[in-house]
This record gives sequence, structure tokens and C-alpha cells, in this order.
Amino acid sequence: MTYTAYRQQLPQNGRWEYPLSPISTFTPESRHTLWYKKPAMGVSNPWMEYSLPIGNGSLGASLFGGVMNDEIQFNEKTLWAGGPKDINPRGGDGPGSGFGCFLNFGGVFVKNLNTEAFDGTSAKNVLNYVRYLDLDKGIGGVNFSDKAGTKYTRRYLASAPDGVIAARYTAEGANKLHLVFRLIPGEELHADNATYSADGTGSFHGKLQTVYHNARIKVVPVGGTLRATDEGIEVDGASEVLLFLCGGTSFDSFSAERTSGDATQLANRVKGIVDAAAAKSWDELLSAHTADFTSYMGRVDLQLTPNPSKRNTEELVKYYGGSQSSKNSPDGLFLEELYFHFGRYLGISSSRGAQHVPNNLQGIWNNRANAPWNSDVHTNINIQMNYWPIEQTNLSECHEPFLNFIIDNAKSYGWMTAAKRSGQTKGWTVLHRK
Repeated sequence: MTYTAYRQQLPQNGRWEYPLSPISTFTPESRHTLWYKKPAMGVSNPWMEYSLPIGNGSLGASLFGGVMNDEIQFNEKTLWAGGPKDINPRGGDGPGSGFGCFLNFGGVFVKNLNTEAFDGTSAKNVLNYVRYLDLDKGIGGVNFSDKAGTKYTRRYLASAPDGVIAARYTAEGANKLHLVFRLIPGEELHADNATYSADGTGSFHGKLQTVYHNARIKVVPVGGTLRATDEGIEVDGASEVLLFLCGGTSFDSFSAERTSGDATQLANRVKGIVDAAAAKSWDELLSAHTADFTSYMGRVDLQLTPNPSKRNTEELVKYYGGSQSSKNSPDGLFLEELYFHFGRYLGISSSRGAQHVPNNLQGIWNNRANAPWNSDVHTNINIQMNYWPIEQTNLSECHEPFLNFIIDNAKSYGWMTAAKRSGQTKGWTVLHRK
């Protein structure tokens, strides 16, 4: 089963989520934080409107924050259908467009089985719910509690130092965690269902026109029991569970064919990354990630008002759009400040690392196999707009993937052929869509 089909069968009795009461007050740890009083749901496209993006420059995820089903939809920026010689457009979006396309890698779905705490009735509902994204530190979070007083936390990060997306689930109180972790491939990946092992791992793999791909999770509980089934990795009775996720491809920017190695080599590389991260404690992962991420975010500060708004982000956006006086108010100015820092956050999260691949029309985040304009590197103006703020806001390292992409493709079949088609006898021409 692939991503979209799996998501469609998630609702229970027509409901996406348990009865839920939001937190009454919330003071974020960091000034620049997006926060919400409900999971990403209730609109026609919750991924676009309300999911929260994290990324380490190449590996990214969109966080939904559900309690009944927690969804971590993920991407890796080199997961492309098509090949380096695809320069003949056939129309439309998707793998058959003639230009290739950026694909959805899939999702990790974490199903809650703890009926002692939550059963879908008002007698056992979710209390004190809040969901947030700390822009200053690059950390996502969810907090909530149950009627027995057990407090639950979830933390998410995309680590550049360790090359993984990591999540930590905790329960503090009488009730414990009972969760099933399932890894689901995206559409058009030519991948079988994930397989799971007793060591808490799960993986799937496949081959596109040009690149091999491989995705892997590892689940590490503290206390309780762990077992692997055809449905995923089930953990029962734990007070803490760590999740590690990595996805990669055989893309190689130094090869004219844009790929190197085989499926086994890729699988070993992805496994090695996951195993190395899983050998560390959460505190070690968090410390390394925070030091790395803040070394970029901390280079610039912009404050337009003395104090941050006390409104949650959804309320703040609605307030800002209400009138001109709202825009000019301290809360309105704070939203503009938040918007500035969110732009830097997205650049840091989507354009770093050794790969010579820039971010694309959607950064590195995409939940479809037929994304608008293929979620491609659109060179008429869009990719340039992505990088306009980079140098001005002291993020020169984040510019390098784009500059190296140009250098590499100046010698490529596609760009040199485009030059000949336009009448040039030497040199190269940037393709409008790549």
C-alpha cells in the first residue's frame, strides 16, 4: 500500500482525531515559534496549510502532530523520476511529463493503541494539546495529557550532524506508550511494502529510471516490549520511544549519468547512518543538532516589537488580515518578524550539505507524485527567488548547493543540448524546467 491510499483509510468511524481540548496558555521556549492548538487537520489540504516542515538541508519532513495517528511525511531532495537527458516536455506534471519530477518518499505513521488513556469518547479525551515549531532551534514538538494526569511529549528534529530525522515520544505518569510505527512508501516509487525486523527496523527500497532509493526506520524503546509484525513495529508499555528515519538515493552529481553504486551499496549506507544515530542518546542528538542549527539561525536577529505575541499562529494570521490597524499593531509587527525568520529557517532547512542540488519550488517538501510544475527547479524566476535572501541574511553556505548545481550542469547533456537548440555553437543554456 502506498502513501495516499494508506492515509485515506486512517479515519476511525469517520473521525481523524480523538476528542481534543487545547492548552489554555502556552509560552514558547524560543521567541520565534509557530504554534497551534490542534493537529494539522480540518482543511482540504492540511499538508500545505498546517503541517510543520523540518529539514537538514537534504532530508526533510512535514509534521502533522496527530494523537490518534501521528504522521511524519518525508522527502529527500534527490528522489527524482526521470533522467539527465529528459529535456522533451510531453505536458502535465508527474513522472511522464518529460522533465522528470520530484517525488514523495512516503511517511512514517505512528498509531496510538493506548485505549486506557484514549478511546475516542469524551470520557477519555486528549487534554492540554499544543503543537509547535521552534524556528530558532529547528525543533518540532507536541504536548498533551490524558484524564489520568499522564503527560505526553513528542519532539522532532532533522539532524545535519547525524543525517537522520529523529523523534522522541515520552509518557510521564500512570499510563504508558502503546504505539505502532509503520513506514509507507510514496506513489510511483516502484517499491514493495516495507518489511520489519525484530531489532525494531523497517525498510523499503526500489529503482527509478536513474536512481536507486532506500528508506529505513529504527525504533528504540525505553522499557516495555517491542515486536515486529507485518503491520509495523509495535511498542507496548514504554515510558519513552526513539524513532530514527533516513532516506537516500544513489544520485551522484559528479557522474554524467547522475548515479553511482548499486542498491546494496545504498542500503548499507542508509543502514549505517541509522545505526550510528541510534547508538547515541537523545540528549547527544539534540545537543549536536541544536549547536549546528543555531550556528546558522543565530547569525541574524530582527525584532520589530519588544515582546512576542501571545496569540497562536493561526489566530495571529487571522488577526493580521483583519484591518490595517491590526497590521500596524505590535502583534501585526511580530507576525512580520516571524515571517522574516521563517524564510531564513526554510533556507537553512532545505539548502545545505555536500549534494550539488538546490532547493526546488517547494523547498524539499512534497507529498505528491504529481506536484504542481513537478516541484522542480524552475529557472525562469522561482529558484532565483528562493536564494534572494541567502547572502543578505548571512547564509552563504546555503547558496553553495545552487551555485554548484549550475557549475555541474553547465557541462551536462541537457544544458549543452538546449544551447544548440537555440542556435549556439558552444556554451550552455539553462533549461526553464529541470
